[in-house]
Amino acid sequence: LQGSHAQLAVTCRLVPRPSATAADRVLVVETDGGVQDRIALAGADRRLELRGPAGLTSVMLGENGARVVSASCRHETCRRQGLVSQPGQLLACAPNRLVLRVETA
Repeated sequence: LQGSHAQLAVTCRLVPRPSATAADRVLVVETDGGVQDRIALAGADRRLELRGPAGLTSVMLGENGARVVSASCRHETCRRQGLVSQPGQLLACAPNRLVLRVETA
């Protein structure tokens, strides 16, 4: 192909993936013992109290997603991580050996 001229045109279109609805999402509660629960995010807001080696982690969950509202650990890093609402997002509390992640149902 030396000495020849070639042209290439590529067209692509990015299509945004629709956000999962509350009915399609679950909160997976995992500890060092494995998956403990899968809770649908659809429905009214509710509070979940999870006990770990460092004490209690309090989680609010509902249609908008899940967030840690209080933790017994010193730094409360998990609380400052904010709201998780889309599949693939997670919250972690290392002192309580807890991972909360959003997945599709």
